[in-house]
Amino acid sequence: MLKSTLLLLFVLLLQPVYAQEIENQTKWSWKKHFKLANELYTKAQYESAAEQYEQSWLKKPKQLEMAYQAGESYFIVKNYNKTIEMLTPVVEENKKFPKAGYTYARALKQNEQYDEAVAAFKAFTNIYKGTDAPNLLANALMEIEGCELAKQYKLAPNPAIRITHLNNNINSKFTEFAPTPFGNDEILFSSTKLSKAKVFKSQKGIKDWEEATVAAQFASMEENHVCNATFSTDEKRIYFTVCRSVENWGYLTTRCEIYAIRRVGNLWSAPERLNDKINQEGFTATQPFIVQDGNKEILYFASNRPGGQGGMDIWYTSRVISDNGFDFESPRNAGARINTAHNEITPFYDVSEEALYFSSDGHVGMGGLDIFKIKGKLSIWDKPINLESPYNSGADDYFFVKNRYGDGGFLVSNRSAGSSKTTTTDEDIFEFKISDQVQSFILKGTVYSKDYNMPLENVEVSVYEILNETEERLVHRSSFENGSYLFQLLPERQYKVIAHKEGFQPTSKIFRAENNVTKNEAFYLQKNQAIPVYQSDSEIPIVRTPPMPQPSPELDTTSNTIKIERVKIQETKLKPTVNQNFEAEYVYTPKMSSEAFEIRTDAPRLTGTYYKVQLVALANFKRTDKRYDDVRNLGRIDYEFIKDKGLTRVLLGDYSNKEEADGILETATKKGFRNAFIVKYQNGERLGMIK
Repeated sequence: MLKSTLLLLFVLLLQPVYAQEIENQTKWSWKKHFKLANELYTKAQYESAAEQYEQSWLKKPKQLEMAYQAGESYFIVKNYNKTIEMLTPVVEENKKFPKAGYTYARALKQNEQYDEAVAAFKAFTNIYKGTDAPNLLANALMEIEGCELAKQYKLAPNPAIRITHLNNNINSKFTEFAPTPFGNDEILFSSTKLSKAKVFKSQKGIKDWEEATVAAQFASMEENHVCNATFSTDEKRIYFTVCRSVENWGYLTTRCEIYAIRRVGNLWSAPERLNDKINQEGFTATQPFIVQDGNKEILYFASNRPGGQGGMDIWYTSRVISDNGFDFESPRNAGARINTAHNEITPFYDVSEEALYFSSDGHVGMGGLDIFKIKGKLSIWDKPINLESPYNSGADDYFFVKNRYGDGGFLVSNRSAGSSKTTTTDEDIFEFKISDQVQSFILKGTVYSKDYNMPLENVEVSVYEILNETEERLVHRSSFENGSYLFQLLPERQYKVIAHKEGFQPTSKIFRAENNVTKNEAFYLQKNQAIPVYQSDSEIPIVRTPPMPQPSPELDTTSNTIKIERVKIQETKLKPTVNQNFEAEYVYTPKMSSEAFEIRTDAPRLTGTYYKVQLVALANFKRTDKRYDDVRNLGRIDYEFIKDKGLTRVLLGDYSNKEEADGILETATKKGFRNAFIVKYQNGERLGMIK
């Protein structure tokens, strides 16, 4: 079971503050850094351990063991950028570090570098031969499926859902989790900002959430970590988790149990530990959620007790409400429709929908933990449904809960959120709002052959939002097997829609999207006599490709055979359209949604379609690095710095056709870049990985 998952199962990543006073570390030897790193790791101080492993490796670069330990430690604390950087030189050493490629691929996925993650997972599946290969390779294939779905989900986030990052009166640089709405515009939540997990309370002010304070019901509980509070349906009881750190907080030695307090007049009773049926000795019970069913109170919770599917599972138990005590029955597993061999946590049950919301890293998802919804109750369920974007992201998303009105709620995520949250190393609380009426514009229709008036198969339709007279933004690009397309778009905007098919002239139309209107529009494409080459979707001029000269046969009178004389074909060279000086940098954002990160590069921008081979993605890049010496003769070394991710892609280019790029890829792979892959470009713009 992965340590990074175990960390959050109990109460989530409370890293002990590393307060040891040390001398100036610039004078330390690599051995001293390494020794301290091991000590910190043993104490579960993973972030500090990662930093010391990295310092050790920087002083002894040939000792890849330190880079490996740094990468694994950074992954535990969800620093995906540093994980990728540290494991990049390690993944090629698969004999010594056979599982490094898997962690590397997971970090790419959770950093939302989905194409790179797919390539890394495939590379791992091709080389891993460990005794646990069947299970691990099955996991890798599931992760690949998740990457492909994530790219689709990001193309069409639900327009009715608006998610906002709560202000610093609630969120901090520490971990905030377990939001529980109650009353009118009030919230309980847990935080580790006071060194131990505590339950806090905040109220919605006129404009925003007010400064949080420790909830009065829990103020006297000082000895242990207290968190994950949830109300009974009548708000007369609060169920919560008490976690005791036997040795190290936040790892396997932390054990959590479920407690309850009851309202007595205007006061709250002393905490009562639930019975041994729930709090089984030696195992964790946590993240309670209560619903009422007739005269019974049903408790859903997460536990790693025996008898489950594996990892953390969702369990349930019940008691008769009229009983004075908390005499719950023996818990039962919620079943294999929900639970997997991995981890299912943070249950929330919506009585009005008769649906359970939970998070899992064992079902196909966009990131690590994704939020799922499943209809049913107790142990009888339908199939789980991924909530997709924007609820889910490449990061971990969990603790989904609705407010009492059903028009919004909260979730917890370590995703970045613009300038208000720039890292993925801490969990914060996000609020979501659901529109009363889904405001959308539906555009649908069919793409036909103009010559035969028949639907075309395997067409591609692109949708651009027209921002102003000179700017457009790609919002959708999808393929449709039977020629019929459908898009749900935001209203009150202007869009340009372009229908493509190889061998046909593309056609475009402009629409003004009206609210709650469905528009049917047919496209008719004219077949080309030659394959078209066009500059961009915004212009679509057609330049026909001239026929290639053919060699002429000559008679070889000495052998009575036909000899083909080789004719040197004049190739059409890729022509730079912007800066011929490679040192001149420029910045652009690709229109493809899956590639829509701001890129800084000094590579020449060329007209037409061409290809590059991406070697690696790094946090630090030097063009003169010796690791590229074996491939410099294969092409120009380019870079693409992704500002949002703090990573630099390193590429070889440029190649005028895929066959040439395939040959370069094969050679680069043999030279040690086993995770390399081909990237397609058009008119200087990156379109994405070629599978």
